[in-house]
Amino acid sequence: MGRHIATRGAGLWMQWACACLSATGVWGCAEAPADLAQSAAGDVATDEYVWPLTDVAAHLDVQADAEAKDEFDGKDASATDAAIDVPDAPGDGALDAADDAAAPDVETDLASADAPDVPPAPDAYLLDGPLPDVEVPDSAVSDVALTDVAVPDVIEELPPPVCTDVPPVAAVPLAPLVAKNPGGKTETLTVGNHVDDYLYQADGQLKVGIRRDWGASLVFFGMANVPGMNTSNTLDAHDTGREVQVALYDSARAMQGCAWNASCQTNPAASCPNSIAYLGWDPVQGGNECNIGSPLESVSLTGGVLSAVVRPNHWNPDWQEPTCTTGGCSDPAKQSLLSDVRYTQSLRFVQDNVVEVSMQIDNLSGMDHAATLQEFPTLYAAFGDAGTPNLNVLLDSTGQQVVIDQPANDGNFVKNFQTPGGWATLQNATHDYGVALYNENRLQAFQGWQQAGIFNNFRAQFQFAIPAWGTVRARAYLVIGGFATVQGILTALDKQIPAFGEMEAPAPDTAVQTSVDVNGWVLDNGAVTKLEARLDGQVLADLGVNVPRPDVCATWPGYAMCAGLVGFAQTIALPGNLGACGHLLEIVATDSDGNARVIGRSRLFTGGAQPPPPLPIPPSHPIWRFASTQATDHMFGVNQTPLAGYALEGQAFALFDGPGTPAQPVVPLYQRYCASCTDHMPALDPNEGTPDYTGAEVLGYCALSPTPWAKTQLTRLYGAAGSDHFMTADPAEIVATGASGYVPEWSCWGP
Repeated sequence: MGRHIATRGAGLWMQWACACLSATGVWGCAEAPADLAQSAAGDVATDEYVWPLTDVAAHLDVQADAEAKDEFDGKDASATDAAIDVPDAPGDGALDAADDAAAPDVETDLASADAPDVPPAPDAYLLDGPLPDVEVPDSAVSDVALTDVAVPDVIEELPPPVCTDVPPVAAVPLAPLVAKNPGGKTETLTVGNHVDDYLYQADGQLKVGIRRDWGASLVFFGMANVPGMNTSNTLDAHDTGREVQVALYDSARAMQGCAWNASCQTNPAASCPNSIAYLGWDPVQGGNECNIGSPLESVSLTGGVLSAVVRPNHWNPDWQEPTCTTGGCSDPAKQSLLSDVRYTQSLRFVQDNVVEVSMQIDNLSGMDHAATLQEFPTLYAAFGDAGTPNLNVLLDSTGQQVVIDQPANDGNFVKNFQTPGGWATLQNATHDYGVALYNENRLQAFQGWQQAGIFNNFRAQFQFAIPAWGTVRARAYLVIGGFATVQGILTALDKQIPAFGEMEAPAPDTAVQTSVDVNGWVLDNGAVTKLEARLDGQVLADLGVNVPRPDVCATWPGYAMCAGLVGFAQTIALPGNLGACGHLLEIVATDSDGNARVIGRSRLFTGGAQPPPPLPIPPSHPIWRFASTQATDHMFGVNQTPLAGYALEGQAFALFDGPGTPAQPVVPLYQRYCASCTDHMPALDPNEGTPDYTGAEVLGYCALSPTPWAKTQLTRLYGAAGSDHFMTADPAEIVATGASGYVPEWSCWGP
């Protein structure tokens, strides 16, 4: 249904023969020659198996005099009663049976004492052809026929294999697309009562913006030639109910009057009238019908990503009332009623005109919310207010106009429609400027809402449940431009998005023997046609996508693949020549459009090899915090001497000394100063706040994610009232300063 303050639409991959050499008792490894495939079967058979040296003796029939002594491991034994059984080589049972019948259990590594010396041939312990003819007196020959191979008295120790270095592997991102690199600049602006954050396209021509005090809902997508909001905006920033945002519903708690006891499906007569004023369980990202914005838990503007964590308000503060009473907006105890979900949103440019919107809902309660249509997200486009364009022409992916003409609640109009490309767009009258929305799960059923001159809206008909304590994720893409532009971009993008998923086993740095258990899941906006396990870049096995994973499709709903199977689980035999080394295992998915992508990787250790010891903690230094005498500014330094007008508060945290290594990546933490607003600002971006903020002094280095060597979370806070930025490692301080209006913005990690 339509929603804004008066109306708002309701409704995320040398073979080695390595062995203890039996004649010497030492370990040695040798690279197996490529032609070493012929067996020692009296020139009868060929065996493609490359034998380990422990098995070679089993294939060597050597002449023995009855009075000769056999030296084996330093012990003498009569040739007539010596019994040295050596394990059979694979695939050689028939040969050994024949050998045993001719000379039962008598094998030796010495030639007969009566026989002339036979010099060993090079590599005589692994020959692929017959030996030269040798005259041997009959008296020295037993009943055993001379075989093709002679063994030297001493085998020198061979060099160990050389293992390829396999560094620790990072997790594969779930997002299938790669962001524009480098990312564009970011900025934070205060305009009136609003604090807005902007992320720029890499070349600075376009930008997307969120409003902190409206739950980080998207309030701007347009040209960047004017700071802040400007008339090129394609989005509706009228009130807390519009913008590009998420809104959630529960069919059992759809309307006030029956929402309180989840009886809206079983007792619809108890429902209040079908009006936006009486909506039931309905967390809304932007805020509520009282025009009170949903509060932020954090905001981050780093690495070309603009992200936020929000606790959405309930749209209707009276939703739990059993009667149709109103007035919650005037009740201080109800007017900012928080919902029982947390919403995490990340924005980044993945193409020049394309912003990826990554969305995640976490249910913080044990309450199940039944499946129904959700706004995940919904898009309100500009309607001509304050010089912005009126984007009131709704077009499907073919360019066919969708006329929104079916009467709905509160004087609004609605229209359900199909769009074969999985996207739609709102354009101006000439179709040369507008904004489009594509859901990555490629839903084709959409719904448009409109009230002429008041609002223009559409969203996918995205139906899912929100399980108790569950998580739901999705990705959508916003595209700016005229119809021909967005059609070209989205037609290509639809075919370019590869598969994503997870390899849940084996865990990183797993030690394996002869096989490895692999399992996980995979999804694509089309279909997955091939799934391969690769070891060190070579195909190890083809995997079947043949395991039911309802948990995956509950978290990532709407994908057509979820009508079938999306999981994989298989035990894969490993080659027997991997050595005591580390290896890279990768899972590669190929989709119906021919896109191939690694969806999971793990480092394995074979042959008894073990992972390296943990990395040492890099050197670090303390950072001291100072406060201005007016308590309106905090600054940081590497020594304890305060500047004039500032007092030392003590050590705030520690930072790493150097720029890090590939195994221990860190980034510089800067401090910039704004003279006009008397504010020292810690920053990860040396250009943040330009031109007002200058300096970019490096305080030290921190990690962008927690690691075993970077465990302390350092959070930047911002207080709009005093234009004060500071960082803290104290969670209690975050809570305490929240009462004074300080908002967490982003974190990095120190020692």
